[in-house]
Amino acid sequence: MKKLIKSICILICAVFICMLWYMMIVSDKSDPNNDLVLDELNAYFKETVYLKYTSNFDQIGEVQIYSTTKMNNYDEYINGNMVYSTQAHIKAITDCLNNIKLVEASYDELPNTSADSSIRYYDNEKNIVGDFVLYGGVFIKDIYEDKLYRIKYTGSNIIDELNDLVMD
Repeated sequence: MKKLIKSICILICAVFICMLWYMMIVSDKSDPNNDLVLDELNAYFKETVYLKYTSNFDQIGEVQIYSTTKMNNYDEYINGNMVYSTQAHIKAITDCLNNIKLVEASYDELPNTSADSSIRYYDNEKNIVGDFVLYGGVFIKDIYEDKLYRIKYTGSNIIDELNDLVMD
């Protein structure tokens, strides 16, 4: 019984400390990053969503990723774009994007309006069939669906997730 009471007291103290920390951030309007920090904290409490990009892999000819970070495991490097043309690479990229925990975001959360990276899916006739832009590695916009998302947990970065893929 004493262990249960001690556990409850520790839990109450932890919740109190978190609330106090949150309130200190909310009340510090002088910090220029205050809005960014609040948006980041609020993302933890929003419903998790996933990109759910589906495509017929047989009809996807390649994925091109433009990024300021040169990525690993690409099949070709053309005009600043990492080109992935094998089905295994295309599937690995799509699975990675679809498994990142996201929340719906609004455009006023964006720290800048210029994209840092882009991910484009091309069919076998070189037509764009999927188009995503990334802002700071934290936000991803589905151009065709006109939806903006942010990663739920900011300990990672979308480009880093893609770059860390182990592709055969």
